[in-house]
Amino acid sequence: MDALYERRVAGISLGIGAITIVLFGTTIFFGVIARMSQGGFITLRPDVFYEFMTLHSVGVAGSLMTGITAMMWYSLRKHINLHMNLMQIMFGIIGAVVVSLLAATLLGFYGTGWTFLYPLPFKSAGAWDDWAAGLYLLLLLCVVAAMSLSWG
Repeated sequence: MDALYERRVAGISLGIGAITIVLFGTTIFFGVIARMSQGGFITLRPDVFYEFMTLHSVGVAGSLMTGITAMMWYSLRKHINLHMNLMQIMFGIIGAVVVSLLAATLLGFYGTGWTFLYPLPFKSAGAWDDWAAGLYLLLLLCVVAAMSLSWG
Protein backbone atom coordinates (compact mmCIF):
# COMPACT_ATOMS: atom_id res chain seq x y z
CA MET A 1 0.00 0.00 0.00
CA ASP A 2 1.30 3.40 -0.84
CA ALA A 3 1.77 6.22 1.61
CA LEU A 4 -0.80 8.48 -0.10
CA TYR A 5 -3.51 5.84 0.31
CA GLU A 6 -2.55 5.37 3.97
CA ARG A 7 -2.73 9.11 4.65
CA ARG A 8 -6.07 9.50 2.88
CA VAL A 9 -7.72 6.61 4.73
CA ALA A 10 -6.28 7.75 8.05
CA GLY A 11 -7.30 11.38 7.43
CA ILE A 12 -10.85 10.55 6.43
CA SER A 13 -11.26 8.03 9.26
CA LEU A 14 -9.95 10.43 11.88
CA GLY A 15 -12.08 13.26 10.47
CA ILE A 16 -15.18 11.09 10.64
CA GLY A 17 -14.17 10.08 14.17
CA ALA A 18 -14.00 13.74 15.23
CA ILE A 19 -17.37 14.47 13.61
CA THR A 20 -18.80 11.41 15.36
CA ILE A 21 -17.70 12.71 18.75
CA VAL A 22 -19.29 16.12 18.08
CA LEU A 23 -22.55 14.57 16.81
CA PHE A 24 -22.69 12.12 19.70
CA GLY A 25 -22.21 14.95 22.20
CA THR A 26 -24.88 17.03 20.48
CA THR A 27 -27.40 14.19 20.52
CA ILE A 28 -26.63 13.51 24.17
CA PHE A 29 -27.43 17.19 24.80
CA PHE A 30 -30.87 16.71 23.18
CA GLY A 31 -31.41 13.68 25.42
CA VAL A 32 -30.41 15.59 28.56
CA ILE A 33 -32.81 18.42 27.67
CA ALA A 34 -35.63 15.90 27.15
CA ARG A 35 -34.87 14.23 30.50
CA MET A 36 -34.76 17.62 32.25
CA SER A 37 -38.20 18.29 30.83
CA GLN A 38 -39.46 14.94 32.10
CA GLY A 39 -38.03 15.70 35.54
CA GLY A 40 -39.73 19.09 35.69
CA PHE A 41 -36.51 21.15 35.70
CA ILE A 42 -37.48 22.90 32.47
CA THR A 43 -40.67 23.10 30.43
CA LEU A 44 -40.86 21.92 26.84
CA ARG A 45 -43.97 21.74 24.72
CA PRO A 46 -44.86 18.08 24.02
CA ASP A 47 -44.12 18.42 20.30
CA VAL A 48 -40.66 19.86 20.98
CA PHE A 49 -40.00 17.12 23.54
CA TYR A 50 -40.70 14.45 20.92
CA GLU A 51 -38.56 16.23 18.35
CA PHE A 52 -35.66 16.24 20.81
CA MET A 53 -36.28 12.60 21.69
CA THR A 54 -36.28 11.71 17.98
CA LEU A 55 -33.01 13.56 17.39
CA HIS A 56 -31.49 11.90 20.45
CA SER A 57 -32.51 8.36 19.54
CA VAL A 58 -31.53 8.37 15.89
CA GLY A 59 -28.52 10.61 16.53
CA VAL A 60 -26.91 8.43 19.18
CA ALA A 61 -27.40 5.25 17.15
CA GLY A 62 -26.36 6.86 13.87
CA SER A 63 -23.29 8.64 15.19
CA LEU A 64 -21.99 5.53 16.93
CA MET A 65 -22.66 3.40 13.84
CA THR A 66 -20.78 5.89 11.67
CA GLY A 67 -17.88 6.11 14.11
CA ILE A 68 -17.60 2.33 14.30
CA THR A 69 -17.58 2.15 10.51
CA ALA A 70 -14.77 4.71 10.36
CA MET A 71 -12.78 2.67 12.88
CA MET A 72 -13.44 -0.45 10.83
CA TRP A 73 -12.11 1.23 7.68
CA TYR A 74 -9.07 2.49 9.55
CA SER A 75 -8.32 -0.92 11.09
CA LEU A 76 -8.90 -3.02 8.00
CA ARG A 77 -6.94 -0.84 5.58
CA LYS A 78 -3.75 -2.87 6.09
CA HIS A 79 -5.44 -6.23 5.57
CA ILE A 80 -7.97 -5.57 2.83
CA ASN A 81 -7.75 -3.40 -0.26
CA LEU A 82 -10.55 -0.94 0.53
CA HIS A 83 -11.91 1.27 -2.21
CA MET A 84 -11.34 4.91 -1.32
CA ASN A 85 -14.17 6.09 -3.59
CA LEU A 86 -16.70 3.90 -1.76
CA MET A 87 -15.51 5.26 1.55
CA GLN A 88 -15.92 8.84 0.39
CA ILE A 89 -19.33 8.16 -1.16
CA MET A 90 -20.56 6.37 1.96
CA PHE A 91 -19.51 9.12 4.35
CA GLY A 92 -20.78 11.77 1.93
CA ILE A 93 -24.21 10.15 1.91
CA ILE A 94 -24.21 9.92 5.69
CA GLY A 95 -23.23 13.59 5.97
CA ALA A 96 -26.07 14.63 3.67
CA VAL A 97 -28.46 12.44 5.64
CA VAL A 98 -27.47 14.08 8.94
CA VAL A 99 -28.25 17.54 7.59
CA SER A 100 -31.52 16.35 6.04
CA LEU A 101 -32.61 14.55 9.22
CA LEU A 102 -32.06 17.75 11.15
CA ALA A 103 -34.20 19.59 8.59
CA ALA A 104 -37.00 17.00 8.72
CA THR A 105 -37.04 17.11 12.51
CA LEU A 106 -36.47 20.80 13.25
CA LEU A 107 -38.10 22.37 10.16
CA GLY A 108 -40.72 19.69 9.44
CA PHE A 109 -41.44 19.17 13.15
CA TYR A 110 -41.10 15.38 12.80
CA GLY A 111 -41.09 13.93 16.28
CA THR A 112 -42.19 10.36 16.82
CA GLY A 113 -39.22 9.34 18.90
CA TRP A 114 -39.98 5.78 17.81
CA THR A 115 -39.68 5.52 14.05
CA PHE A 116 -40.48 1.83 13.81
CA LEU A 117 -43.84 1.57 15.60
CA TYR A 118 -46.77 1.79 13.20
CA PRO A 119 -48.72 4.11 12.93
CA LEU A 120 -46.56 6.78 14.60
CA PRO A 121 -44.40 7.72 11.60
CA PHE A 122 -47.42 8.04 9.32
CA LYS A 123 -50.31 9.42 11.39
CA SER A 124 -49.22 12.66 12.96
CA ALA A 125 -52.62 14.16 13.81
CA GLY A 126 -51.23 17.38 12.35
CA ALA A 127 -48.16 17.47 14.59
CA TRP A 128 -45.65 17.36 11.73
CA ASP A 129 -45.61 17.93 8.00
CA ASP A 130 -46.25 14.92 5.74
CA TRP A 131 -43.04 15.52 3.81
CA ALA A 132 -41.03 15.30 7.03
CA ALA A 133 -42.18 11.75 7.79
CA GLY A 134 -41.47 10.56 4.26
CA LEU A 135 -38.09 12.26 4.14
CA TYR A 136 -37.13 10.95 7.57
CA LEU A 137 -37.85 7.32 6.73
CA LEU A 138 -36.25 7.62 3.27
CA LEU A 139 -33.11 9.04 4.85
CA LEU A 140 -32.87 6.18 7.32
CA LEU A 141 -33.04 3.84 4.32
CA CYS A 142 -30.22 5.86 2.69
CA VAL A 143 -28.04 5.33 5.76
CA VAL A 144 -28.60 1.57 5.59
CA ALA A 145 -27.75 1.61 1.87
CA ALA A 146 -24.62 3.68 2.49
CA MET A 147 -23.48 1.35 5.25
CA SER A 148 -23.97 -1.64 2.98
CA LEU A 149 -21.47 -0.05 0.58
CA SER A 150 -18.76 -0.60 3.16
CA TRP A 151 -19.19 -4.35 2.84
CA GLY A 152 -18.91 -4.16 -0.96
